[in-house]
Amino acid sequence: MNMNSQLNDLYQLQIAARELVHGVKDSGWKLFEPSKFVYAFFAFNSFYSIDWEETKKQNQLIKWELLKRVQEIITSVDKAKAKTESEKISEMRIYIYNSYVKDNRDIEGKNLIANEFVIKLKKFLKTNKTDINVIKEILFRIVTDDYIYGNKKARFVENFEKLYERQLRGNKFSEALYELLHFVFMVRNNTFHGSKTVIDMLDRNQQDRFEIYTAILLAVNEMLFDVNEKNFKWNRDMIEESLKHRQRLNNNLIIKDHLSKTVSSKFKIDVPNGILFYPCCGNDTYEPIRLFIDTISEFHFVDNAFSPKLPQLECKIEGILDPIRSERSRSTNSNIEIPKLIISQAISSKYEEDISNEILEKLNERNIKSSGYKNNKTITYKQEWLYKPQDGRKITIYRHQQDGLVKFMTLDKISVFFLRGDSEGEGGSGQEWFQESIFRLILDKLIDGGLIVTDGSGYNPEEYETAKWKALWENSRINKKDNPQKPEDFYFYDRKFSCIDRCGYRYGPVYVWKVVKNV
Repeated sequence: MNMNSQLNDLYQLQIAARELVHGVKDSGWKLFEPSKFVYAFFAFNSFYSIDWEETKKQNQLIKWELLKRVQEIITSVDKAKAKTESEKISEMRIYIYNSYVKDNRDIEGKNLIANEFVIKLKKFLKTNKTDINVIKEILFRIVTDDYIYGNKKARFVENFEKLYERQLRGNKFSEALYELLHFVFMVRNNTFHGSKTVIDMLDRNQQDRFEIYTAILLAVNEMLFDVNEKNFKWNRDMIEESLKHRQRLNNNLIIKDHLSKTVSSKFKIDVPNGILFYPCCGNDTYEPIRLFIDTISEFHFVDNAFSPKLPQLECKIEGILDPIRSERSRSTNSNIEIPKLIISQAISSKYEEDISNEILEKLNERNIKSSGYKNNKTITYKQEWLYKPQDGRKITIYRHQQDGLVKFMTLDKISVFFLRGDSEGEGGSGQEWFQESIFRLILDKLIDGGLIVTDGSGYNPEEYETAKWKALWENSRINKKDNPQKPEDFYFYDRKFSCIDRCGYRYGPVYVWKVVKNV
């Protein structure tokens, strides 16, 4: 192959490392962050294995191992010195630096390489992790071990900050860049040959660090191809244009697939616009959003133990973010990311509010007792999203730390009442949402034509066999039905309940019920 073809092949390794997403399936596909690091290092390893200065002289790819064998033949020496991995990395770093900076008096080149590194680095960091203080907080959690010991961690953080803040020029920039790359090489050794386990790699803190290491590798790889365009009169525009075309096709498929999974699309039903209310939800926020994102404009998630956690967004989140919280409040949502194609913008805020005595009195009037109310303030995180597939329609998501029943009393015009996975046992709320007194309260607030989505959690054991609405829980896992039949429609409280279809499984099948007032 000619040189252009060889560079095209190499650049496609960079594209693969940059663009491919590797997921794992656990009740839905989720991004497996360590894969990005593996792809990026594989590409980086392929690139630093080449003697670029010799390649430039001969106008063909020359690998260090090939060069060593040629030297052995020419000199008839059996022990021609082979480059170590660290030396190969250093040689590629020097090649990139010398291509930007002609000599030590080249101030323009020194400024250019320092700026280009930071620009490219930010390109590969998630938008919520481009602040140097956020990055340092992540890097300070690096765990020392047999590969990373002594002051290596402190040196890495220090070098990263100085490079990121563009404080280094000339040889000091080049040396600091090599130290970053060598540290990442040690991380690679630890990941593939050291003490790091799969469980370690699933840790959110470790994955945050992987993202930074990956960004460093991809940034340096991009700089390599920048200088190769100049040194070899090679152009990557055709490859990039082909990639953009594929991405446009892929984006259309992503949006189409996303829209096909909502309740209104799957079951061909109208969902009245209003509030989706999900009490005692824990961190179960992603699927309710996915099911109703095209129809509901206001979501309320409530848990009395902590503020429910949302899936990650690819777009930048402006405003007040959640503080780092305990493991109890962490969830699989951490590995779910909603792309910018779906949510293009997000603004976050936080507020607190007192619970009025009037609300508590209304509950007392109905002889309803809240199981989780602790006479404290409601802490609420609010996010406003722009939903791109519908021209930036605004969606507001509230996450309340409070008893669900107390919060429910402050809301009206419920379009979807969502409840699953709750129980009487440890970790459950113990709130019997489908006892008659509370169920009537729910129906009073439910819009005509609104939906109840449930696996039957929250029933009253005393009403288990006698309630006219027992179809809500008759297929729960307590009954241990292997292939349960779709529940039959029923009437209660002057309303018809029509079972639309099944949409998931938690403590038994989760069904969508449409509730229409009798005419």
